[in-house]
Amino acid sequence: MPKSLAKVHKKITKKRGNINSLNENSRDSQRLRRAGGREDKLARVSAARAKANQIHSMAGAIPLIYGSCS
Repeated sequence: MPKSLAKVHKKITKKRGNINSLNENSRDSQRLRRAGGREDKLARVSAARAKANQIHSMAGAIPLIYGSCS
């Protein structure tokens, strides 16, 4: 099950101590990279979804405004 970046960071910090002392390709650094990628992906998808919802809600409102004026 995927975990958030904060949870992964907290777990590694409890286990290892200082995060800065990790080897570049260690298991823990790979876990951090994957969790960071998931966070970025979620942010991009939610931003795109919000933008799409905003466009659709605005497109639906425009005919109602012009329809009520005529």
